[in-house]
Amino acid sequence: MRIAVIPARGGSKRIPRKNIKSFCGKPIIAWSIAAAHGSGCFDRVIVSTDDAEIAGVARDAGAEVPFESSLAIERELQQQLFQSEDAKEGLAAYVEKRTPNFKGR
Repeated sequence: MRIAVIPARGGSKRIPRKNIKSFCGKPIIAWSIAAAHGSGCFDRVIVSTDDAEIAGVARDAGAEVPFESSLAIERELQQQLFQSEDAKEGLAAYVEKRTPNFKGR
């Protein structure tokens, strides 16, 4: 099996959201996916991304996005983390320029 893996990070320092910006009528990531499909070299085209919007565009363009469920789990856990008492204490301590008093909650 021949697999094309197209990495597509969500954060870009020079051109924000570049992978989903339109170029000649379609998102830039779609051109890479089309080239991989059109080459005849690959049995599967997979996009690896940390961004849900890029994942949706990639899927619409015909690529597989197998790691998207992991992304959803990561988002949920991160949301829970930032709602904890310790997270609030850490941010408050940073703003107030003091040592945080974490309680493990």
